[in-house]
Amino acid sequence: MNDLLKSINWRQHTISFICIFISLTVFSVSIWFFIKEKNKLSQVEMALSQQKSINDTAEQSVLQLRNYYNEYKLFKESGLIGDPPRLEWAEVLLEKYYDIKIPGLYFMLSPTGLSKPDDTFFTSDIIEIKKTPMQINFNLLHEGDFYFYLRHLHQQAKGQFNVEECKILRSHMQAEESLTKSFSGECKILWFSLTDISASWPQGIEL
Repeated sequence: MNDLLKSINWRQHTISFICIFISLTVFSVSIWFFIKEKNKLSQVEMALSQQKSINDTAEQSVLQLRNYYNEYKLFKESGLIGDPPRLEWAEVLLEKYYDIKIPGLYFMLSPTGLSKPDDTFFTSDIIEIKKTPMQINFNLLHEGDFYFYLRHLHQQAKGQFNVEECKILRSHMQAEESLTKSFSGECKILWFSLTDISASWPQGIEL
């Protein structure tokens, strides 16, 4: 075997060896590029599949939004969807105060927060529901004004509220020549509003 190897004139085969080496190198590089491009193709196909799923979901969502757009528009106009219209609530209270001329009115709006199951029944795991506590104190001449006031608030103010607690106390007020009856009322209510998720959508999306 050694004699056979020694008898070979290796110089005559130098070009062949070089060609074989180059061929192996090109082959190795080709395999490396093939594996690399195949991985890229797999990633692109996976991304395309995910995007297709997202697009299908978006198309279904847009279809549902179009079906319920009129209801959504009504809820938004009524103040149930969107930022709590705190200023408008105050304006409605003061408007009726000057209208029916009750002896006194005091109200306080607490900060708006998220509705939670431990403090109210009106909660959701799907969409954020905001709650705004309000306390109203009345001085009234007639107990009917109390119910009239709350009914007006319900009909005129945007949004929806739930009465948590109300009470009416009878007292007496000294007039010029007589002692007249008066009433004081106290109500704690919760205003509710739904977060408008369309506010976070990219601009240009239309239903």
